[in-house]
Amino acid sequence: MQGGSGSSGGLTVNLNSQFSVLCIGSSWTSSGSLGVRGAGSAITVGAGGGLTSATASQAQSYVDYGSSVVVIGAGPTWNNPAGLSIYTGSLRVDDSATATTGGTALAACFSDNIASATVQNGGRWDTVGLAVGGSGAATLTINSGGAVTATGDTSIGANGTATLGGAGSQLNSRGGLTLSGGATLTVSSGAVHATSTGFNPANSYYPGVIIGVGTVTLKGSGSTWTDSGYVDVGYLGAGTLNIQNGATATFVSLTSGILSGDPGTVLVAGAGSRLTTTDAHRDYLGFYGGSTVTVGIGGRYDAASMTPGYQNRGQGTTLTITGSGSKLNVTDQLTVGNFGDGTFVVSAGAVANTGTGAIAFGSPNGAGDIVGQTMITGAGSHWNITGSFGISTYYDPTAYNLGTLTIAEGGKVTVSTGEVTVARGGTLNIGTGGLAGTLVAKAVGNAGKIIFNHTDDLTFAAAISDYAWSAISGALTKTGGGTLTLTGASTYTGITTLSGGAVAVSSLGDGGNTSSVGQSDNSAGNLVLDGGTPKYTGSATSSDRLFTVTGNGGTIEASATSNAPLAFTSTGALALSGSGNRTLTLTGTSIGANILAAVVGDPASGKTSVVKTGAGKWALSGTNTFTGGVSVSAGTLRATKAGALGTGGSALTVGGGTVELANNTGTNFDLNPTLAGSATISPSRTSNGAAFTQTLGTLSIGAQTLTVAHGTNFSSNNTRSLTFGATTFTGDAFFTLNTTNGTAVGVTTLGALNDSGTARTITKNGAGTLTPATAATSLVTGTTITLNAGRLKSNQTTALGVLATVNLCPGVTLGVGASQTFGALNGTGGTVALGANTLTVGHAANNLTSSYAGAITGTGGLIKAGSGTFTLAGAHTYSGATTVTVGKLLADGALASSAVAVASGASFGGRGTFAGLATFASGAHLSPGDSVGTLTFNAGLPLMGGSIFDFQLGVTRDQIAIAGGRLTGPASGLVTLNFANSGGFTAATYSFTNYTSAVNSTNYSATSFTLGSTISGYPYNLALIGNNLELTASAIPEPSTYAALSGVAALGLAGWRRRRAVRPWPRR
Repeated sequence: MQGGSGSSGGLTVNLNSQFSVLCIGSSWTSSGSLGVRGAGSAITVGAGGGLTSATASQAQSYVDYGSSVVVIGAGPTWNNPAGLSIYTGSLRVDDSATATTGGTALAACFSDNIASATVQNGGRWDTVGLAVGGSGAATLTINSGGAVTATGDTSIGANGTATLGGAGSQLNSRGGLTLSGGATLTVSSGAVHATSTGFNPANSYYPGVIIGVGTVTLKGSGSTWTDSGYVDVGYLGAGTLNIQNGATATFVSLTSGILSGDPGTVLVAGAGSRLTTTDAHRDYLGFYGGSTVTVGIGGRYDAASMTPGYQNRGQGTTLTITGSGSKLNVTDQLTVGNFGDGTFVVSAGAVANTGTGAIAFGSPNGAGDIVGQTMITGAGSHWNITGSFGISTYYDPTAYNLGTLTIAEGGKVTVSTGEVTVARGGTLNIGTGGLAGTLVAKAVGNAGKIIFNHTDDLTFAAAISDYAWSAISGALTKTGGGTLTLTGASTYTGITTLSGGAVAVSSLGDGGNTSSVGQSDNSAGNLVLDGGTPKYTGSATSSDRLFTVTGNGGTIEASATSNAPLAFTSTGALALSGSGNRTLTLTGTSIGANILAAVVGDPASGKTSVVKTGAGKWALSGTNTFTGGVSVSAGTLRATKAGALGTGGSALTVGGGTVELANNTGTNFDLNPTLAGSATISPSRTSNGAAFTQTLGTLSIGAQTLTVAHGTNFSSNNTRSLTFGATTFTGDAFFTLNTTNGTAVGVTTLGALNDSGTARTITKNGAGTLTPATAATSLVTGTTITLNAGRLKSNQTTALGVLATVNLCPGVTLGVGASQTFGALNGTGGTVALGANTLTVGHAANNLTSSYAGAITGTGGLIKAGSGTFTLAGAHTYSGATTVTVGKLLADGALASSAVAVASGASFGGRGTFAGLATFASGAHLSPGDSVGTLTFNAGLPLMGGSIFDFQLGVTRDQIAIAGGRLTGPASGLVTLNFANSGGFTAATYSFTNYTSAVNSTNYSATSFTLGSTISGYPYNLALIGNNLELTASAIPEPSTYAALSGVAALGLAGWRRRRAVRPWPRR
């Protein structure tokens, strides 16, 4: 129809039929309903035409079987006051055209229906109500500025899809909006969706927008949804609301997870994306069901008040604000878990700003019913609370709500006014085992738990008190390896448990007083060391607090300013919880008088050990009963009474630092020390007074240095001593024994020495005295005892064994407190003080060679044993006998008054001087010179028949000088002369002995001697020339003279005679 007008009682367009109302001024009026049916059938209203169909009181118009209605072009209208059903077909309102219908349903009735409606390019469709989808599949598309307005309710059902796209495109639902059955509504590219139901207080739990089993998606900058009523997400099924990529939504209120088992999901993501609710009535996220609400990637959620987890016990609701730029703003109250289970997370740099904050705010039906959890985590993540804040803070003080606030990994919570309240059942976590978070608040009232669990260092400034509305005292626990510094003046009276890291405090004081760890009384149960460390950093203080040590042990650190002392003064017993071994460690940097006076014992099952580390100083003054031993690796550990270091022969392991044994009476500390590193042990007093001896048990020392230092508080010149039990060497050990005050020196006594069958080097340094006083268990050949300084006093016959080598340095003293044997004695100086004892050098089991050039003093004697050689240099004043039983004694120094007796088979020689008388048994050897040299006897020389003289002759030669006394020939028998070439031996006359005119001789002549071992190739003649015994070696004649000499060959040794004439051969 083009131009004009027409009418009909009803209008039906059947299969492949077309009905068009075209051109300006063209119109058609149907007083009945309009029907379009059949493939290819269509009604088109265009070019200014108009079509009016059934009134509102008449039957619905319909489009079916693949037919369509098109209203297109500027000016055309279709007015269909009656309802409209599009079964299988389509409606298109296009190019500024207008369509007005009654209630409209798209594919709502039959499962095989496929319907669509498209409004685009400025087209407008006004309908009383709108149903998209249901049993069949339906699509509503609004594009390019198209607008659809439903004055009644709008529903998008199963298989229904509504899509808005393009700037100016609108879907206006003046009634309610419901999505169900998997329906979707998408608003994008600047399109607008608006609903306007208003708030009906009488029906407040059933708002105008319900997203049941369906999804609403807003995406793109400029895309908006404005609703003047409530919006429910998740009703009779799972609902989803997505606001993305700069889209915005504004509602009066939002509720998600309406019924139990019907979860709701809300996502606000992307820069510029924003969800705003305006009514003061609370947004319920997780009403009776579960819900997940996420604001991320720069999104924003603004609300007046909000409750994640409302009466949804067991359902679970999570509100997450995550990512830099993401933000939550709640002007009034945010309550997490109100009669329900709620979780609130701010992470990855997101920010939440709220008025009042509450976590697990609700009255439970039983303990554990209500769970509210909040996590603020990640650098830059911040929850700023401008009002009050509480955890598990239902008004009933006996309620037990499991609310938790966790701040970790650099997250931060700021409470700008009022205190933070942790009520009964509530938990405040700072850190989860990694980096800590920060809580900025003026004070914390605690009736629940405060747990610090972090590996970094943190300062917590808020003062902690008991929660005023609860009769229950809260607890504080520190775990993780970091250090927590508490600076607030806290008054809480609950238990403080240290399970990891350290808690640094500058205020401690007695139990019951305000301090950094509260004002609980001094009972041991109120301060629990469970693997953690209380670290004191304040000024000088004392505290009567006791504490409990669990099976995980604990550490006390004294690192006060300016080395100020920390004193735990209570003499009560520490509590030991649980079973098994445990360690109490004392450490710190303060070298003040830090004291632990409490009694340290063992648990019912297991042992307690005490360990000292750190450069500072600690004193144990209790009568302790622990048996797990003591270990010191650094600093100073001071024990002031016998039981201070434990009982039962406990081990004392010293790997460094100093052990100070300090009391005013000589004490047996009943400890067996082992050196695990170089260390110091110091006998001391607690106040000024006289000397005494401190005693320890068996000592085990390896390749370390044990220093015995002068102690404190001794009167001038008093000697203080230290005694050990049996001493075992597991390596090359060093003893450094320092001087004490005045001129007195310290004495350190060792029990039985034991090298465990392995050669060791034992070195003594320092001016003090080392006294091995018990028979050695084992000192094998190769074990060397070196005295570098001070004094070594061996008071028992085998204190140094019989095989060890003793080395003496200049200035030292070896005190021989009992007759004994050394395997060897070496040294370039020092003094061997024999007293009246006899020292034996050498042993048949090892036959060592040694040399000593110091001084041997005393009235005792010296025995040379073993087949080795012992060389004595230096000036010796001992007056006892010198006996050479085996081997060789070379006297290169001076023996002042000692008589020398040389046994058969032994040898005596050297180039020294003797004031005593030397006697040689038959078979004994006299070997002047050490290599070559002159041996001088000042008290004469009695010769023994059968004795043997051993000389070296040559360019240089050995000689015996008699400077005093009487030279006596053998009463019977002859003395055998052995000589060897010292280099350059030739035919000449060699002098063996020389005695001065002051020396008388008896029975001494050349005939007292016989030749033994000689240098072959020479005939020899021995004669006494003046005071000299001379040997002449003749040149061997040429062969032509052999016969002439044969007649005198028989004369042989008979040519020895006493002569006065000088031989023509040169004397050597």
